[in-house]
Amino acid sequence: MNSNEILNTQKKNIHENHRQRMLDMIFKSGLENVNNIVALEFILTLVIPRKDINPLAHKLIDEFGNLSAVLDADYERLKVFPGLGERSAKLLVLFPQIFYRYKFEKQANKKHLKNLGDILDFYVALYENKSIEEFYITCLDFKNRILTNKKLSQGNVNSLHIDKKELTSLLINSKASKVIVSHCHPDGPCQPSCEDINSTKIIIEVLNLLGIDFVDHIIVGTDGCYSFNRLEKIKTEH
Repeated sequence: MNSNEILNTQKKNIHENHRQRMLDMIFKSGLENVNNIVALEFILTLVIPRKDINPLAHKLIDEFGNLSAVLDADYERLKVFPGLGERSAKLLVLFPQIFYRYKFEKQANKKHLKNLGDILDFYVALYENKSIEEFYITCLDFKNRILTNKKLSQGNVNSLHIDKKELTSLLINSKASKVIVSHCHPDGPCQPSCEDINSTKIIIEVLNLLGIDFVDHIIVGTDGCYSFNRLEKIKTEH
């Protein structure tokens, strides 16, 4: 083995030992108890194998400011960042989606939406990190158990559209006893627009024709949630 090979082996062992020590330390103390650099360095070990990624973690924090800003950064910007590349950028962009899915499924696994608190928790988790308006319908049985939760539409403030035929078909097939509808205002307050009010009236008309109870229409905005049932804004933590 020549001197270069020996040097490379030594560097590899140092990096591997460092990664193991960092994993053990974070596992013991908790990710919330380490600084941004260490937290990002740990995430980068899952993205980039067999490389000293401490300098890269420092450069990313210097560029974007903190861990959440790095993970929320645009893919096009990340893929050209020195030391990353397309594959690493894609993996970083997917991390928030992993957290979102975990949080939403944890709420969804409760299965029951028994009260307003359950309902708000469910939809705040559903719409977290959404960048465009999305409209969902949640079908419940008579015990408030979730039968299905389906996205019916997406768009911007002026283009959100509810297809009555699709809505009717979904309601009949789901055998729903009760329905909650919801959508998000990702860049604005939760106060309903004229279009939101008109859409809600149309949905209630369809539900009445089918003999299905209307529970609520929840709008999740940057300032909390709006409940059509209560006709008021409710502040939430999200």
